[in-house]
Amino acid sequence: MSEWVIICNPKYYDVVGAFKKLHKLNWKQSVNIEEGDIIYIYIGRPYSSIKYKCLATAVDLPEVRIDDSEFEYDTTNYGNYGRYMELKMLDSFELNELEYENLRENGLKSVQGPSRVTDELSKYLNKVISQYKKNNTSYDYEAEKLINADEKYFLEEKIKTFSTQIEESRQREKELEGLRKVFVEDYNIKNIIKMKKEDYVVGLGRKDTFCYRIENELQELGNIHGSSSSKFGIYYGKRGSDTEEKYRTAKTKFGEDPDEAFEKIKEEISLLIVAGKEENINYIRKSKIAPMFRGKILSTYFPNKYLPIFSEPHLDYFIAKLGLSIEEGEDDIDKQLKLLDLMDNHPVMKKWSIHNFANFLYTMYGKPSDKDDQAKKIQEKRDKNYPREYIVKLNINKGEWEKTLKNNNVLYSEDIELIKRIYLSNNHAETCHSLALKDGKPERVYIKQVGELGKRISNKLNLEPIYDSNGKETWWSILFWGRYDEKNYFEWKLKPKLAQAILSLYPELDLITVNKEEDDKLIEDLRETAIPEKDFEYSGKPKEKQIPVYTNGSKTYPRDRKVAINALTHANYSCEIDDKHPTFIRKASSQKYTEPHHLVPMSYSDEFDVSLDVEENIVSLCSNCHNQLHYGKGTTELLRRLYDDRKDDLKKVGIDISLEKLISMY
Repeated sequence: MSEWVIICNPKYYDVVGAFKKLHKLNWKQSVNIEEGDIIYIYIGRPYSSIKYKCLATAVDLPEVRIDDSEFEYDTTNYGNYGRYMELKMLDSFELNELEYENLRENGLKSVQGPSRVTDELSKYLNKVISQYKKNNTSYDYEAEKLINADEKYFLEEKIKTFSTQIEESRQREKELEGLRKVFVEDYNIKNIIKMKKEDYVVGLGRKDTFCYRIENELQELGNIHGSSSSKFGIYYGKRGSDTEEKYRTAKTKFGEDPDEAFEKIKEEISLLIVAGKEENINYIRKSKIAPMFRGKILSTYFPNKYLPIFSEPHLDYFIAKLGLSIEEGEDDIDKQLKLLDLMDNHPVMKKWSIHNFANFLYTMYGKPSDKDDQAKKIQEKRDKNYPREYIVKLNINKGEWEKTLKNNNVLYSEDIELIKRIYLSNNHAETCHSLALKDGKPERVYIKQVGELGKRISNKLNLEPIYDSNGKETWWSILFWGRYDEKNYFEWKLKPKLAQAILSLYPELDLITVNKEEDDKLIEDLRETAIPEKDFEYSGKPKEKQIPVYTNGSKTYPRDRKVAINALTHANYSCEIDDKHPTFIRKASSQKYTEPHHLVPMSYSDEFDVSLDVEENIVSLCSNCHNQLHYGKGTTELLRRLYDDRKDDLKKVGIDISLEKLISMY
């Protein structure tokens, strides 16, 4: 069980009114909250406090199930979001101890989107609420019992809910069964052997071919959309930069000649059907047919034997939701069998058809977020393409990394901060050289810190010693992969499982990463831009907030290059911390090089009614001061200088903020 703080802006949603009428609410979900997690709802001004303690009773819902539209003032940030959770209110509070300033003093990091409750804040909240319970005779202890519920409890509750709608599922299954039988009769093994390739492939514009029908006509019996047509072994169309339309083959499996390849594909499909009937798992596993297509064929011909879920991320998702474990080396077939074993050994579910079981999983648990899945695939591809020369395999899984990261005797606060910094860097990788430049420290400081940290982790997990090519024991490779970058500096890249654990424990980093990427794009864009030589004066007028965009599931607000240029021009391309700080002349113009920085970070846009991307909120900084604000110590004094200079201009454009609030954002 994890604890979270989520934010509600009362200008957009009347959560107080909603909870007075409804015992449960649907809430948009942007991070990987699990069923059984505790959710504290922090309400913004005028409350500025935690008002509700809730339990996540359902997560990853594809659509809203509870109608609370009467309490919505603005659906821009909510409607059609595509990923929701269900929250059951356990209690409400009106306590001074839960107001913003007290929370900040006791471990609250920010009120910027959903974030995990820190250990310090958790202790404080439990202390405050325990005292509240003692003094409040109406406290709902029955509701709180749900906090200790496990995956089994939530499974049983979902089974009860689904059982009330299973007849509708069965009726649809009967309709689909008619389509399935016709398909299987049309494509028995005898007809498959006689089939011509034009009667098999997609791409010819026909809707009566084997591949088109099994993918589209029978889509409700297992979805195989989303992967390319090469999964069928042969198709008609284009490939990459080759725009000629012709027969294309999965040549590594079946060869380049379309006719020869098709004969092999027909043989493979026929043998797969035979193996499926005999439940010859070993042969099925060796089949040359692509896994997703293989699974669809098996569940189509033998719906009472094989599960119609073929996407490995979906299988992983359901296994995790059901509290099952995945052993190292298990493939998609093992995972399908694991889920079927759960169904077969449950007193209620064993009476269902496999189709209804699959329907139950998708209906009651939803599916992994497409945006999350896309981001995961991109990172997995980058990991796969990373050089393997300096990689040591230790088989530390994500769960073990999470436990280790939480151990204050192994990872000190400065270690967590360093790992977070590296996580936020491009591809979760940094060089000691880059860190040293940003912090103004010798590289040996980081080498020593990582070496000592690796040694503590090794001792805690009883790892075997690791030696370099000179036979010297080394520690950095416990946490990192490594390589020499294009400038010949040695790079540390967080091991993928460690990076996943970091994001799981600190999901706010996902939002920070997206906003940092947007800021970096702006700076990079300005490096190549010819800067005009002209003056600029502030308008002193608020600017309407931009329409947000979503990147990998995280919301950001666009940055306007022209606004950044205006701000730099107003500062005469000097560092606003100290105009005597050294800089250099830009390549693309005769102006000095400084970088734009949003004083009130763009990631806090939801807390304001006006745009933060205005000249009055952008300061001009030398590279050193800019990096110090992001990565170094002593930021409070820098922020104080900038704030004192800008506070009146910020108020004119509707950005009313105290120095204390600004400092808390860093």
